[in-house]
Amino acid sequence: MNNEDNSAFHLKHVLSALKTVVPFNAPESVEETRNIARHLAEVVVDAVAYTSRPWKATRIEASILRAVDELLSVYNETFTNMSDRVCVNSEKDIVKSLRTVGQTMIQDKKLHFSLIATYYAFAGVFAKRCKENGKESYVPLIKKTLCAFAEEEFCDWLDENGGWKQFVEFFEDPEVERKALLKGGMLLSAASLVTMAVYRVLKS
Repeated sequence: MNNEDNSAFHLKHVLSALKTVVPFNAPESVEETRNIARHLAEVVVDAVAYTSRPWKATRIEASILRAVDELLSVYNETFTNMSDRVCVNSEKDIVKSLRTVGQTMIQDKKLHFSLIATYYAFAGVFAKRCKENGKESYVPLIKKTLCAFAEEEFCDWLDENGGWKQFVEFFEDPEVERKALLKGGMLLSAASLVTMAVYRVLKS
């Protein structure tokens, strides 16, 4: 199977997973959870870095993009400043920076849906700043690193907590979402973790 065939097979598999999950007719499988995590990495980075969004978003795509938009309406400048402070001169720097941010965010193992959305949002802003600073060639690696980290660190927790179906339900109502993120303090705590993580990258 050549690269074109591999890409077509992967896309078909992802779309199949999305069709299964979005109607919520049955629980998603472990593999579907990971396929969706990979797909959403592409969706979020493209949306934030290139303002490119799905023409007709699925419920899952719409849900994470709405959560990311809510985050960035408050923290875009903060995430931008943090991204600019991370010195990126090589592919190794990209991987190290994103993974260190993620590992610091989850070091107490208290995952929640807004933290997952925050990590996706930060990766999107990081990609955008690379693009704007003449380092667009790093964007595919940012997507790849986000995919790998989400699969390794988020998907098991998602499997145990209702999967992406529950993520959608958590962020489905914009008013409920805003209250949960802002009034509940979840957004602030997640963003603070990102801030601490970036400082850790700077010192390492």
